[in-house]
Amino acid sequence: GETTRAGELLGDGGKRRMDNVEMLEAKAAKRYEIAIKLHADGHLDQALAEYASLARLPVLQNPQLKLGPRICSLASFNAASIYRLRGEPDNAMKALIQASRELHSVETLWRSLGEVSLDSASARLARHAFAQALSCAIASHNLSDARGALRSLAATSFVLGDDVHAEECARAVVALDSCDQLCWAICVMARTGAANV
Repeated sequence: GETTRAGELLGDGGKRRMDNVEMLEAKAAKRYEIAIKLHADGHLDQALAEYASLARLPVLQNPQLKLGPRICSLASFNAASIYRLRGEPDNAMKALIQASRELHSVETLWRSLGEVSLDSASARLARHAFAQALSCAIASHNLSDARGALRSLAATSFVLGDDVHAEECARAVVALDSCDQLCWAICVMARTGAANV
């Protein structure tokens, strides 16, 4: 596996260091589980402290690890939800941007970034985020998420004074309601010009 290759390249000392890093990764995964439980139980201060600590943990940045970068990004994503609940959109935005490094194909991340951007009066960033959410929804063939992203794109385009794009997005939502599953993605892309946003 990759650990063996790293050990071969680094010698016995390198293999021991890699084993230590993997042990730290396992401990971080357990800490992440604890943070999720704290979050779910409403202990937001403790959960946020744990998420923030995990997001900054240097060992999780090691690209040879399987879970490390993902744990880091998920911790940032969850921290963003707490920041948003507290009315701290700038901190939420920073956390979501950090999370996007690993979770770049997750529709929920982009939708959340769009919503937080609107909270911060950054409509252009919101429109970009909602366009990314739409792309993720199309890639995962999720019709419901595509509708939501299109509605958000329409509203954001309206806020930006782009009535033409807002109308195109609204028409695409209506078209989605009448399209069958095979042609909906083509319809969305044609109607919104999402590739050009």
